[in-house]
Amino acid sequence: MDLISDLPKHILHDILSRLPEKDAARSSILSKAWKDTWSTSPILVFTESRYGIRKKTVDQKNTQQMEDLMKKRNNFLNSVDSTLQRFHDQGLAVKQFTLRMGFSDPYTLSPLIDYWMELASESGIEVLHLTLFRPILSYGEHYCLPPNILESKSLIRFILFGCLRIDKAFLNHPIKFCLLQVLSLSHVFVGEEQIIQNLISSCPLIEYMTLKYCSGLRFVSIHNLPKLKGVDFRGLQEVLVDAPSLEYFHYFADGINTVCKTNMDKCINLRDLCLSFPRDIIITNKWLLELLLKFPLLERLHLEDCNMSKKIQISSLQLKVFKFSSCSQLEEACIDAPNLYSCSYDGDEFTMPKLRKFLRNIKPRNVLASLVLDFCYPTDEFNPYVLQDLSIPPPYIKHLHLHLLSNTESLCLPLLTGLLWSCRPATISIKLNSTSCSRTLIKLLCEMLMGILNEDECCCNSGHIKCWWHGLKDIKVTSTSRKYEHVVLDCKTLLNSLPTLSTKEEISFRPPNDRIIPPMTLPGHEGSAL
Repeated sequence: MDLISDLPKHILHDILSRLPEKDAARSSILSKAWKDTWSTSPILVFTESRYGIRKKTVDQKNTQQMEDLMKKRNNFLNSVDSTLQRFHDQGLAVKQFTLRMGFSDPYTLSPLIDYWMELASESGIEVLHLTLFRPILSYGEHYCLPPNILESKSLIRFILFGCLRIDKAFLNHPIKFCLLQVLSLSHVFVGEEQIIQNLISSCPLIEYMTLKYCSGLRFVSIHNLPKLKGVDFRGLQEVLVDAPSLEYFHYFADGINTVCKTNMDKCINLRDLCLSFPRDIIITNKWLLELLLKFPLLERLHLEDCNMSKKIQISSLQLKVFKFSSCSQLEEACIDAPNLYSCSYDGDEFTMPKLRKFLRNIKPRNVLASLVLDFCYPTDEFNPYVLQDLSIPPPYIKHLHLHLLSNTESLCLPLLTGLLWSCRPATISIKLNSTSCSRTLIKLLCEMLMGILNEDECCCNSGHIKCWWHGLKDIKVTSTSRKYEHVVLDCKTLLNSLPTLSTKEEISFRPPNDRIIPPMTLPGHEGSAL
């Protein structure tokens, strides 16, 4: 007996809302009851890709392909139109309306989208997610958002992306977003900066705000938002935030020579800070010291594409995650953070001696749990004798995560040898990608562990400090591949299956009973992990 089908309709709708889009659609073939549940689900998601519309694969000179494309496009438009009309006529609620489509014909599509927005607004919409893509080599036209959308009192999440325009008409229209919690505008044209200020000041319940590369928007001031938890700003020249409740602040300047100003001194509860400044701003020890004193609860700090001093010092009791990306001037970092469990470097100008020196300056040395390294092109050819004769053993870390973005396979062995001379990881994880180096590195590790590599040829055979791999016993090899999920592999099996493994899978080499620390998911950043 199917007891689930007898559940109240709103519970069944909630179940469907938690399933992936394709799985939710497949439920309609289970029974008439499930078909009715799916056809009345208040979560409406329309994307062109579901209808096989992929313009990049169409030859515009091929008449048949263009006709097929137009047929698919018409089916898509008719589906959106008929579904919203049916919901409106039957008095069904629309909690979420998501639309992702190309904006190739503004004169035809603008009236249609206006009508869809009106139907959704009159159906108690709570989430509006509108993404309009501009066709390749197309310029000028934007979809002008109708001001009456501001009258949607039930709206909780307002997300706009792409070739949309918020016109000056919004200045003269009352804003009734009294329940709005999430405001996200990306690559949207803003006709007047005051529109955004009016929008922010009229939504006292906002918790998360995103403003990314919006043309016409250079300045934003935030205050009187007692529930604000996180902001992500990109492409703004001046930002003023007065929000003691703020927990994470992400800011990326736009352009190398852009003059930018940020003031967030009153955000005393800040826990997650990500910054990217123009090259004319130099991050010094004094700046870092003042930053950490200003935000005593800071747990995560990410500096990206910043002009830093050659040597920096960081001392923090609260800091747990420190990441710096493309900070090419940095040569040495002294980090005194007893609760630090993840340190990540992303760049292509970090030589092995510098890496070793960097790791030795992380205190206390016995608590560093995770190190993430992204390598594009190693800048030095590793000479093992440079590090072999050093009297201080390399520091131990629990997890070493490697991302390699190079096709130069000949550099894999020097890179691996250099890394294992610079630190002693208990676990090595390598993420597969489209480059050949990631697979070559995994192959080398397997050969080392299987004893294929001759120990007499190892660079440490004459030194008093032995390489990391000599003392390994009963190493466990695991993969994130569905085929080998929750299965402990041996090196031979992994070598045989390596050519068939897809990208984005991760291979881990670890000793028995090693506890794995799960990736961190930042507040308001569902789906992304450090």
